[in-house]
Amino acid sequence: MVTGALCPALQYAVKSGIIFIGGCQYCGFGIDTLAEADKQPLEQTRDTNSESKMMKTYALLLNHAPDRYADLSEDDYMEIIKDYIAWTEKMTADGVYVGGEKLAEGPGKVLTKTDAGIEVHDTPLAELAEVLGGFMMIRAESYDAAVEVAKTCPHMVHNTGLEIRELHDVD
Repeated sequence: MVTGALCPALQYAVKSGIIFIGGCQYCGFGIDTLAEADKQPLEQTRDTNSESKMMKTYALLLNHAPDRYADLSEDDYMEIIKDYIAWTEKMTADGVYVGGEKLAEGPGKVLTKTDAGIEVHDTPLAELAEVLGGFMMIRAESYDAAVEVAKTCPHMVHNTGLEIRELHDVD
């Protein structure tokens, strides 16, 4: 097994079964080295099906108030989780859902470049109107189609909004 951290682009590629012959354009890590180390054949390449080429990947950025879930009972919280699970299962079956993660509770880190170097600070949760609680990635033919999918996301039932961003296609 390969050790060390992979860049986010390569992590996504490996999870998605995409093989970059020659290496990742972001970190330069050779995927052929990864496959060799894992004893996996290099037969698979990016899907060249014309239908999949028309589909774009969009990130749904799931923002919420910092205290949104603080006063919920465990049962109420689990009901919300069940909504998300049902939605992701349906979107997966429809070939729309790519993946996603809930971010860990608590502050993150903010890095700021200054003349003196790079400063690291905790995210000031108490000062924020919204926090990024997680993200989901979906496939859609256009922003309009991604908006229609996002309208069905349980986040729009249990929170006040989300942000949609198209992922840059590195092909």
